[in-house]
Amino acid sequence: MGPRGLGTGLAQPYGLRNMSARRTFPPLRGAWIVARKELTESLRDRATVIYAFVLPICMYPVLFWAILQGVMVVEGLQDRTETTLGIAAAGVPAEEHDTATEGLTHALSPPSEDPDEPAANSLKLIWAQESMDMEQAREWLAEDPEEDTEDAPDRPDAVLFLDPLTILHVSTKSSSNLASKRARRRLESHASALRQEAADRAGLEAADLDPIKTAAKITAPVLLSVGIYDTGLCPLTFGEKLADRIPDCDLRVYHGAGEGGGHEHAQIQLSWLSDKLGIG
Repeated sequence: MGPRGLGTGLAQPYGLRNMSARRTFPPLRGAWIVARKELTESLRDRATVIYAFVLPICMYPVLFWAILQGVMVVEGLQDRTETTLGIAAAGVPAEEHDTATEGLTHALSPPSEDPDEPAANSLKLIWAQESMDMEQAREWLAEDPEEDTEDAPDRPDAVLFLDPLTILHVSTKSSSNLASKRARRRLESHASALRQEAADRAGLEAADLDPIKTAAKITAPVLLSVGIYDTGLCPLTFGEKLADRIPDCDLRVYHGAGEGGGHEHAQIQLSWLSDKLGIG
């Protein structure tokens, strides 16, 4: 036997001898094989199948039904909760209260069909005993912790101040929020009815009297002012929406104000007019 080459007589380890025969997979395919194997093993476990599939199918409809019933109960309790709305105005004597509202009282608190049955969404109206300004209306609404309970005046849950038309409420009290929501919803409905009546008298569509829908037709420059605390005729959201629709609108927002800027805005009006008219 002739001489063999160096190392030809050495035995190869088992792993090295069979490495070339092993199959290799791309990374994504390997991940899919592992995931499929794990899923197959999980589905063989009866407890896993129950908790992952059977229990949610049975439990979620029951939870949804329970939540729906809870919401309906809460809404029913709110509908039967009586709230009070105070009406205040500056410079309006008590004997002229009915004249000053001009049907507003009926719109805010329509009579119940059954006097013995508490009306749903009840909103009881109480007039301020005397003329008061905006700040006095806020004091009428706020509770004084040092005030004697027996001698305390009847305080409403929310206050409707007539001039300018503003709804005052305490955001931290649920009854005050509820009274404000009811008053606002009924005022919007009353305003829509008045707009429709005015449109019918003029032979127009109600949409023709909607300032948001007609704002795009304004061709003259407009100076618009709003206060961030205005909750009456022109709240901030309404003013911003109106300004977006008017082609040439200069919107001024006054922080800390409930109205359109007062004396400060009056000065701005003069300079703005002078600039637009070219007389500055």
